[in-house]
Amino acid sequence: MKNTINLIEAIRRIALIVLITMAVIPAFAEDSSTTPNYGDGTPGLEYTLIDGGKAYCVDKGTVTSGVVTIPAFYRPNASSEYLPVTEVAGGIAPGNGAFNRTDITGVTFLQPSNITTIGGHAFLSTDITSITIPNSVTTIDKDAFSACTKLTSVTLGSGVKTIHERAFAGCTAVTSFTVNAANPNFASQNGILYNKAMTELVKVPVPVATGAFTIPSGVTVIGDSAFGSCYNLTSVSMGSGVKTIGDNAFVGCTRLTSITIGSGVTSIGTTAFEGCRTLTNIVISDSVTSIGGDAFYDTGIWRNTPDNSFIIIGGKWLVAAKGWRTISGSRAIPAGVTLIADSAFSSCNLLTSVTLPNTVKHIGSAAFLGCSALTSMTIPNSVTSIGSYAFERCSALPSVTIGSGVETIGERAFYDCTALTSITVDAANPNYASQSGVLYNKAMTQLIKAPIAGLSGAFTIPAGVTSISERAFDSCTKLTSITIGSGMKTIGEYAFFRCTGLTSVSIGSGIIGGDAFSACTALTSVTIGSGVETIGNYAFSDCTALTSVTIPNSVTSIGASAFFGCTALMSVTIPNSVTSIGRSAFQSCTALASVTIGSGVKTIDNQAFFRCTGLTSVTVRTAMPPMLNNSNAFNDNHASRRFYVPADSVNTYKRASRWSAHAAAIQAIP
Repeated sequence: MKNTINLIEAIRRIALIVLITMAVIPAFAEDSSTTPNYGDGTPGLEYTLIDGGKAYCVDKGTVTSGVVTIPAFYRPNASSEYLPVTEVAGGIAPGNGAFNRTDITGVTFLQPSNITTIGGHAFLSTDITSITIPNSVTTIDKDAFSACTKLTSVTLGSGVKTIHERAFAGCTAVTSFTVNAANPNFASQNGILYNKAMTELVKVPVPVATGAFTIPSGVTVIGDSAFGSCYNLTSVSMGSGVKTIGDNAFVGCTRLTSITIGSGVTSIGTTAFEGCRTLTNIVISDSVTSIGGDAFYDTGIWRNTPDNSFIIIGGKWLVAAKGWRTISGSRAIPAGVTLIADSAFSSCNLLTSVTLPNTVKHIGSAAFLGCSALTSMTIPNSVTSIGSYAFERCSALPSVTIGSGVETIGERAFYDCTALTSITVDAANPNYASQSGVLYNKAMTQLIKAPIAGLSGAFTIPAGVTSISERAFDSCTKLTSITIGSGMKTIGEYAFFRCTGLTSVSIGSGIIGGDAFSACTALTSVTIGSGVETIGNYAFSDCTALTSVTIPNSVTSIGASAFFGCTALMSVTIPNSVTSIGRSAFQSCTALASVTIGSGVKTIDNQAFFRCTGLTSVTVRTAMPPMLNNSNAFNDNHASRRFYVPADSVNTYKRASRWSAHAAAIQAIP
């Protein structure tokens, strides 16, 4: 009996120890613990189900002050299941962040936390003084802690992968960033935040950047907003190892007076030095090939330059045309200038012509975008690169001559130049060529850009061309027919978008890209050859005059909305080679009366034939019912619509998931 009592007492003591341990562990557990912590968050917080009802997002609810406790789990009542709390609510607009502009003074995450995302503006302009980001967090979004002017220290957990450049913008009191040593993506040294390899300087605390600052050796990238609002910074020196200065890198450094761009730097980001109002001493290395738009806006040198003139640094770097509203007529860029920065002349809509000296090497992205009065442009042989959007929307420009030195032309460089009749390339250029005013690569295998006003009637893609670039014929409204041979491999996205005069198309082979013929409202017939494999998303959407299309047995997929809104299309046969019909592929084809679906189709996506109000006959030749990804694939068809399937499969179709909703209309193929 005594031994039994002793045994019971021993069991009671062990149980007591276990209970005490279970109570203590959650209170002191680190993120690495696997013991769930079901402790409560601050009363008044609001929770919303996310991730298909598998987790919660936390919002402030009625909590607007004091220290906030974010729980690891939540359940609305005792009979509900605990689910993890994985997000702190954020939003695009500042008013949408969970605790933005409240009077909270601190944040505690119950450990081990399940929070993976701290949303945009979540803690913007609050009174928190320090923050420890749990190991579970992977993403800190835009302005998550922006303008937290009392925040002095930030500790990042081991799981953080992404920090938006503005996550800590305007946190002028932060003295140090500390990173968990186990974090594989970020590191800190002397309070400064770096990537793990210490090659990118991510964020410098404002109090650290005082007076002169030397970029540490090994750094190759000065990240976006890295020195943002470091108002006590007076000068910066960098070695030849630095290659890139990011967007907004030194924005708002109001006491910065001088900077020497290292000899290894190739690009200076958009608004990199904006608002550096005392910056007048700028030395740029010859290695720089790209300067972002407004990189030196509102700097000392900007302020000291009169309106209606060019801002040129070191005689070589034309960074802006100041007073763009008054820049007018014919202007000559001084000899010696080697680079025209991004957006330098953007929207100078009174500018009629520009003479470029034979010293210019680089024309930046959007350099002349929207210069709607520009009528003349000759690109000298010295130019090696023309940036994306460089002459976009130069709607009065009739012709362009490209010199022998051009090596790269960015996307949409001549997009929406509605008066353009020809693009001419110097015969000595080893990279590009022109034929009949159309721009190609030198080998004539890629058609890059057709002049909008230069083509009319029928056009045949030359033999040998294997790809048509994105938006190559966009808005060529005088084009009536196009013939594409059997050697074609790729027709780029929007290649013939808005060719409203186009009535017929013959395509021998290739992949038809997204929106390739979208909004060709006069297109009545399309011949698709046996070499075509894919019809891309929206490829023929809103071709409202298209009455018929023959899809060959080589096509394997029909993309989402491929024929959306083709209101004149009356019938379509989908061959046995097709395995999938994309979302809304034939949606709103209101004249479509009959459809034949081949034996190879395995999936029919949401709303594939939705609102085909004239559809009365659907023949499906596959013995096994294709998977309907949603029950609305054939919704809003004609009231008398029938499905015709193989005789041996009628009952299979009637019982199949989502097909069963149409059981009364399913019958054997006659």
